[in-house]
Amino acid sequence: MRLLSAFCCLFLLFSCENQKNKIIEPKVKNNVVDVPIIIKQQQPKKVEERIQITDSLIKEMISDDTVYLNLPKDTIINDISVLFYNITEEYFYKLIKNKYVDNSPFELERENFIQKKDSCYIISLKNLKKDTLCDVTYLHAETDHREWKFKKYWKEYDLIAYTSFFYEANGYLIKSLSNGQEYWTFQIPQKSPSKNRFVASSIDYVHEANGIQFFEYQNDSINLNLEFVFDTWGPTDTFWYDDDHILFIRTQWDIHDQDLWNETKEQVKSIKDEYTLMKIIERE
Repeated sequence: MRLLSAFCCLFLLFSCENQKNKIIEPKVKNNVVDVPIIIKQQQPKKVEERIQITDSLIKEMISDDTVYLNLPKDTIINDISVLFYNITEEYFYKLIKNKYVDNSPFELERENFIQKKDSCYIISLKNLKKDTLCDVTYLHAETDHREWKFKKYWKEYDLIAYTSFFYEANGYLIKSLSNGQEYWTFQIPQKSPSKNRFVASSIDYVHEANGIQFFEYQNDSINLNLEFVFDTWGPTDTFWYDDDHILFIRTQWDIHDQDLWNETKEQVKSIKDEYTLMKIIERE
């Protein structure tokens, strides 16, 4: 009886598997039996709809669980207004799944306008002038050495970006190939999806900038429209969601000693992460 039950179970199992998979029967050729091939039917991938950020959704996203409420102040700059909202962790990670990624090349083949000679980058500008960025060693080779590295190229704006490595801190420089204008930024900026806007953010306990910068590129010029520098928290995971919304995490920390230069990251205790939506409104 047990043997019969086991046989029935095997028969049913084989029948179910045969419904799921298409079996190609073995073929015999020259006394050689081909192994059966099982072709599994692939399920179509589920595509999540992109969330549209509206005023009503922002009201739904706002978090009441805020300890510090030290958001930057809403700001009016030239023809735009910038508003800040504290949102829930759940909504932040829903939005980050569809964040905009700036695919401008980080490394590109040698272009005619950039040449590397020894320890220098020689940059040919559109006005036929040349600019040079050279590695420099000052008094002590280990601690007083500056090294440049090409990082990014935005072809549609004729903008290039470099990182300057200097001992325990880095510097970030964007330069216009049109006129040689340059600007030091907190980090390599991220371009918005379809407008001439850039955001740069950095978090550091001691050596580098700790804040957010907002740039616009107009008439071949790099314009800094907004800059916030913070003392007790820093922005991380900053990204564009669309042309009018930037998101980042505000990481709070507790400094036990006022002398920041003597602090180590082990002594800096993270208190709480809060999630921020930055909304950009063009004023008429």
